[in-house]
Amino acid sequence: MRLDETATRWVTEAARSGALHLVANEFDTGDAAEYADNPDSSEFEGRLDVCGRERHGYRILQLTSNSVPNAIAALLLHLRDLTGTRPNVYFEWSEGNPLQNLARFVFFGAGEVASTTREILREAEPDPQRRLFVHVA
Repeated sequence: MRLDETATRWVTEAARSGALHLVANEFDTGDAAEYADNPDSSEFEGRLDVCGRERHGYRILQLTSNSVPNAIAALLLHLRDLTGTRPNVYFEWSEGNPLQNLARFVFFGAGEVASTTREILREAEPDPQRRLFVHVA
């Protein structure tokens, strides 16, 4: 995991304030409404690069991966270890059967990102006192 200078600065500032809050968002149009709306593959890469970008007044940690749940989980665990602060991550709930989504992830590397990310985090950190906060709306 490598954070660029901007991402590192933003994470450090947020951790100093006592909280890390991240909103998981798949880049779509990139317009202001996309970011304003979000706050209310089994194959995994060896190194992930995180870039800090600012768009429409929102600070964005941009991360690209072919396994989104694994990449988000890896970033959150890295931020926790880097700052000593347990991050909060916020997802939108997608429609569909959770078991079907999990099966799609296991067999095809695609599926419900929120629940799969939470399960990856639960397995990676068995201690609930150190586990990260996952919120789904």
